[in-house]
Amino acid sequence: MIKALKKYHHTFLMGEPSLLFYQGSQKWMDGKKEAAIKDWQTSARIARGLGMPWDEANALREIGKRSEGEIRKANLKKALALFRASHATYDAMETGKMLEE
Repeated sequence: MIKALKKYHHTFLMGEPSLLFYQGSQKWMDGKKEAAIKDWQTSARIARGLGMPWDEANALREIGKRSEGEIRKANLKKALALFRASHATYDAMETGKMLEE
């Protein structure tokens, strides 16, 4: 998946948030947690710049899911608001459940 997204994002800028999201996920699984968080933060920032609220929310949710305390809560709340604004009902429900935990 990452290989395909690397080719795609050079032609279509809208592929970059997804590429960074999946690269972050791979880094997390490889135990590179700080690098993963940085990729997800960059994914959210680029998605925001490109006007892609669902992709921004997806990256913020992942950061929130992998964090604790106020960082967790702040990222999940922002993700929830963006999912709701995007009419992504299922994602909003799942993110809301994470906030209740």
